[in-house]
Amino acid sequence: MIHCSVTATLRGAMADPGHPIHLDGLLVWAKSQELGLSPFVPGESDDVEIPIVKCGLGIYQASSAMFEVVGRGRRYLNRKYPLEESFRLAEEKGGSINIGNGATKITHKPSPIVFLADGKMKWWASVTAIDEVERLLERVSNIGRLSGHGYGKIVSWSVVREEVIWEGFPVLMDGYPTRVLPLSYPSVKGDSRRCIATPMPPYWDRGRQCECYSPGVSCS
Repeated sequence: MIHCSVTATLRGAMADPGHPIHLDGLLVWAKSQELGLSPFVPGESDDVEIPIVKCGLGIYQASSAMFEVVGRGRRYLNRKYPLEESFRLAEEKGGSINIGNGATKITHKPSPIVFLADGKMKWWASVTAIDEVERLLERVSNIGRLSGHGYGKIVSWSVVREEVIWEGFPVLMDGYPTRVLPLSYPSVKGDSRRCIATPMPPYWDRGRQCECYSPGVSCS
């Protein structure tokens, strides 16, 4: 077992995640891509092996992303249904297409973005092989939503072995969670924040949600 820190350097802003960003989630996505699996099909990536140590509860020993927000803003996304296609469909059906409602509605939607101190976010982890972590992270070129609009672009990854660690490393810091943890996880302080979340990947799967401890030191 190797203790390490993982740092991503971003270019510009990223979409405000609104939820913890787990290192193991990124690596499961990368490994699924490598194996030709879809991380967005329930159950398909459950058996994917990644180079992060697991505890007896099946929780990956890696924190969620830690970062400092130094600025906030809004990015407005425009979605416009193709008017020529609308006219063609209306003529074929002998009716009309309502671009003011439903799936064809023209929208001008605000999406919050954040700027990080020095453009960096950091994770702590206990891994089985640093070189394998580095190899998989090469596949992760963006973090967060709006990647198609240029947000969350990663310039570089850095994985560094850490010789000095603390009690509870890397998922507890002073007794408080640094990642989503199930309520059965030992040694968590009783006044830790709680939330409804999925404690292991895939984190988007709401069918696996339960009451969990929430990271208390993930961002500021």
